[in-house]
Amino acid sequence: MSEALINGKPWFKSKTLWFNCLALVLGMVEMQFKLLEPYIPAAVFPALAFVLAVVNVLLRFITTTALIMPRVDQPGAPKQSGYISVPAMLTLSKWLAAAAVLAYVVISIYGAGAAANENKWLKKEAAQAKADEAERERGAKLARHAAVYEIEQQQRAAAQAQHLEGVMKHARSQFGLVSSRSSGVSAGRGAGVGVDALGASCIAGPAPAGQAGEPLVLGGMPDPDLDLTLGAVWLWNAALSGQASAAAGACRVDAATGQASAACAQPSGLDLDAAFANHTANAQACREDRARHQRLIDYLNSVQTPLSQ
Repeated sequence: MSEALINGKPWFKSKTLWFNCLALVLGMVEMQFKLLEPYIPAAVFPALAFVLAVVNVLLRFITTTALIMPRVDQPGAPKQSGYISVPAMLTLSKWLAAAAVLAYVVISIYGAGAAANENKWLKKEAAQAKADEAERERGAKLARHAAVYEIEQQQRAAAQAQHLEGVMKHARSQFGLVSSRSSGVSAGRGAGVGVDALGASCIAGPAPAGQAGEPLVLGGMPDPDLDLTLGAVWLWNAALSGQASAAAGACRVDAATGQASAACAQPSGLDLDAAFANHTANAQACREDRARHQRLIDYLNSVQTPLSQ
């Protein structure tokens, strides 16, 4: 085999060789893993190729010597320097090419596995996002149904309240609210109703007259001989329950027309003190209901606040 005498520097000191090897390795890594793609615009990659060409030209201009390959001498022979074995250089080139191909294959296999894992993760994320979207849609649908139901309930309640107001107004014109015990018209307490006949409910609002807890004053002074009529008890219970069918002894009022029976004018056996005792009990129940309602609101707010942050 022929050998040529060349004065130069070892190949591993070549800046051009190392620069191109580095560019080759980085190019293969970027091609497989896309590490820079999310951070570098697509228009920059052609510019990088231009930069590589320019750097290679500049390195070639500053290169003044050839590369040499350290000679592998026979054992015991005098050590020679400054020679390059052409067949050895070709063998090295083949090994370098084989190493580059092997590195590309390894990187490709690893990149394929990484890409498969990334695709698997992306599919999982997409499935989770789809499930979350379905859950949000289901919640929004439930919220819409709840809103529609609440509006319908409010409209129904408003219509019922308006109808009840008309029934009560018509019924009120057919009997008085109080009856004197000494008038002879009263049927007596035996024919009336008990204190429990007054309904119980939680209705927030002002007292019938004066300050809360004070008896109703007629003519400036409370009259101990006055009883509420059965019609007055019916009005009280109907207003509390929101139902025209509220019972008050023998007093009956037609829920559709507001026609009251004759018994509604009879005394109930309940005086104004009993009425306001019932009003006090209702007011206390209303306060307790409002307190429980507020505690429920506070609890729901405390639960929902961390979820919304």
